[in-house]
Amino acid sequence: MTGSGQDTMVSSEVEVAVDPDTAFAAFTEELDLWWVRGPINHFAGGRAMAVRCEPGVGGRLLEVYEDDALELGRITAWEPGKRLAWRSSVDDVNIDVSFASAGSGCGEPDRVGVRTGRTGRGRRAGCRCTRGPRRSCRRGR
Repeated sequence: MTGSGQDTMVSSEVEVAVDPDTAFAAFTEELDLWWVRGPINHFAGGRAMAVRCEPGVGGRLLEVYEDDALELGRITAWEPGKRLAWRSSVDDVNIDVSFASAGSGCGEPDRVGVRTGRTGRGRRAGCRCTRGPRRSCRRGR
């Protein structure tokens, strides 16, 4: 991230051949099946056993280990089939995912457009997270 202190926005979009409710359920209930394994996507990749999403506003996104878990984020919006948003617990980022029908309705199979937006400044002030082969957060530890 730049040192300017300004928010940065990144977005992406994907279209899948299911209806919005099914896409939302797969995104939240099957998070561990599609979350890409590897050191760039985990804080303790060698220890991570799963990634889980607790449903509802206030629920947590967790990187699960054998004996504990790291809270990756707190859910701020939970609208099944429409929208999911969370505030990162490990950096200064907000993620907003929307689900909208993309089918024409003219005999085509149901499709949904899943749009993800990310805004923020990266790491939180005071966080000394390392980004090397062993990514870990040592805040207060």
